Amino acid sequence: MILMSNRELPVVVPQGVILFPGVVAPIAAEGAATRQFLNQINKSEDKRFVVASRRADGSLVPVAVEATLVRILRRGDGGASFLARGERRVSLGAEVRTEPFLVMQVRDVIELRTDTVEADALALSVRQLSKQLIAAHPELPDEAALIAWAAERALPLVVFEREPARVDLWRAEMPEACVLVFGSENDGVAPEIVAAAHEVVAIPMYGLNNSYPVTVAAGIAMAEWTRRHFASGGPK
Repeated sequence: MILMSNRELPVVVPQGVILFPGVVAPIAAEGAATRQFLNQINKSEDKRFVVASRRADGSLVPVAVEATLVRILRRGDGGASFLARGERRVSLGAEVRTEPFLVMQVRDVIELRTDTVEADALALSVRQLSKQLIAAHPELPDEAALIAWAAERALPLVVFEREPARVDLWRAEMPEACVLVFGSENDGVAPEIVAAAHEVVAIPMYGLNNSYPVTVAAGIAMAEWTRRHFASGGPK
């Protein structure tokens, strides 16, 4: 990994979006400050900025993701959103200015590697903690809430499950406005969501592997979705 020196970059804090390195995600351009930021970034040569998130108390999470602007998406109602590609994790430093939009000092985060045993143990701990949190908070949205939320917004559910799949990735519709659904590696997507899906999709595999890790499957699917709808020369 090539480490870059400390630098000053614009920072956006979108609601409901957490960006990861190597992932392309749509972000709504809400508010005057975000629109000014977007206009300036679009005119700049390298189009780099930082996507951050907030804690429940309103403070910024100290580790964010440096991103590049892929494309601005104009809507018919005069609004806009934009596609951001996550590049690398960065640590947030001091504020440089807050007007007309937030600019902060950032520096690269050195990614630590661990051996397989430690990584597997950490993943197991996270899964167990997630189940405990869900059990302790029954008010969290469930499968029925997701189905209702998508139906209210006329967003088709595109579910990725190999066994019940009715079409492969290359022949799936995957409309521009949709919800891509991926399940856990142990349990898969809940049967209720599979039953409510607009289409159930399988990602073709070759060799002896039974399935992809969910992060790999999500990356493949989102890359194909992006290629179809936003990549230069791809189908619209």
